[in-house]
Amino acid sequence: MKIDPHNPPIPDRAKLEKALDAAQFATDNAGYLSPEELAEIVEAAKWAIHAAPEGMDFLFLTMRHPINQVYFRAGLLACREYMARFVEQGGDKTIAQSIRTNWWPQLGDDPGAPRLFDFAELCDETEGPDGKVKYVSKDVPLNVEALPRAFQFLNTPP
Repeated sequence: MKIDPHNPPIPDRAKLEKALDAAQFATDNAGYLSPEELAEIVEAAKWAIHAAPEGMDFLFLTMRHPINQVYFRAGLLACREYMARFVEQGGDKTIAQSIRTNWWPQLGDDPGAPRLFDFAELCDETEGPDGKVKYVSKDVPLNVEALPRAFQFLNTPP
């Protein structure tokens, strides 16, 4: 089977476990590969299985990681704003505003246009009894965390 290097298949946990068992059997029973090659295959399969938590396949692992979720949202925010700006340049401000107001509700609250963080979104500032200011970090939603990244996408030099 020829594998397209630009679109490699996504590993499946069950298949990796099966491959590990086969490689271990080959190691134990002197197969066709050299001992070094077999050891490398076994090590790679052990690492891949260790990296994927029990019951979680590779696709789920990569798509549910918070970094990927933030960058996915940043891309959506940047695309939405870019499309609105494009339509606005053509003179149709009503459609541009419509583009800006539409958001994928399943992703959570609409964080608005791409921009830099507002300090109040990241921290609560309180004054203690001793007069010293304390900062308490907030849990920042993925949509809000994506704002400055989307802003950066839109403001890169041509």
